This record gives sequence, C-alpha cells and structure tokens, in this order.
Amino acid sequence: GVISVGIDLIPMSAEFDSRSVTQSHLGAKGENSGAATSGTNKGTVDVDKHITFYIQPGVQIDSDTTAFVTLGYVTADVETDVQSVSSTNKVVSDTLDGTKLGVGVKRSTDFGFMKVEFAKTDYDPISVTTSNNTKVTGDIDNTALTLSFGKAF
Repeated sequence: GVISVGIDLIPMSAEFDSRSVTQSHLGAKGENSGAATSGTNKGTVDVDKHITFYIQPGVQIDSDTTAFVTLGYVTADVETDVQSVSSTNKVVSDTLDGTKLGVGVKRSTDFGFMKVEFAKTDYDPISVTTSNNTKVTGDIDNTALTLSFGKAF
C-alpha cells in the first residue's frame, strides 16, 4: 500500500453561512401597551485560516494510478455575528473543528499528479446566545467533488 500525508490551507476569509428569521412579538398588557414589535434575527459565520491535516492510505491499481481514502482533521478560526431584533447583538470568535472522510483516485503524470476526490466534511456545531437568550446554532457540513493538480517533492 501507499500512504500520503498532507496539509490543505485556505489562507483567505469567507462567509461560511448566513441565516435570518423574521419574527413578530406582541407585548403583554402593561408592557408598552401591548405594542407589537417585529424584525429580523440574523446570524453570520465568517471563517479564516481553514486548515485540514490528512492521511490518505491507498492501494496501487497500476504503475501510475492509486485508489485512496482520506481521513482528515479540520480546524478554522470563526467569527459569529448575531444580530437580534431586541438589539442584543453579539460577536463571538471561536474555533471550528471537524472531520473529513473521502475516497478518490490519484494518477501520476508527466508534470506531477492529478487527483479526483469525493469527500464529506462534518464540522462540529457552533452556537451563540445573546444577553436576552436569543440562540443561534449552526451545524455546517460540506460535500465536495474536487480535481487537484500537484507536484510531489
């Protein structure tokens, strides 16, 4: 068998997920004379420094082709921004962790190698609660089919 190890780094920031929910609230008698309030609660997750550490055990199919599985650990810095109707906005910085599992084929070429891989990444859930108990929870997963070109050194 063949074993590859590696690190994938995404050096830029990106918005990972954004959700919003519109709500209305009828005040109780005596509370603002029963006045209604409405608006939108929003939650956004921005990701930075996304790193995957992986190992790819494989089986040689022929002299130039290897079938492999990917087992990986994923980590990233996240900033969660919650905007609440009640103006109890909150920004939280945290770390997002997860696991990556995939299968693929790697083929040697004249310029290096190319890989085709199907992988799923399961990130741990993250949540933020504002001072008035508005809770925003995200459970983000990713499925990808990738084509990569590289050079072994």
